[in-house]
Amino acid sequence: MLGNLLRNALHYTDSGSIRLVLTDQGFVVQDSGVGIPEEDREAMFRPFVRGPARRGDGLGLGLSLVQRICDNQGWKVGLSAVEPTGCRFEVLLKGRPGA
Repeated sequence: MLGNLLRNALHYTDSGSIRLVLTDQGFVVQDSGVGIPEEDREAMFRPFVRGPARRGDGLGLGLSLVQRICDNQGWKVGLSAVEPTGCRFEVLLKGRPGA
């Protein structure tokens, strides 16, 4: 799961930074890549959905697998924007994202 999030961050970040932050409740993967428009964020966790900045030959399964793993384990995953560009994925092993 962490590998999928880091791989996506690397894939969509041409320059800038990728951060992995461990928290008391889980972890955050944040990048300064191309980002995902707000209206597309919820769909990103569905199988075979790829972002508007499609790169490479991925099938759009990585984030749906992350979601399934989290659901199976009782964890939560959230996606938010990073300004001016980028994404922030927060995985909580207890509680809820943004709490």
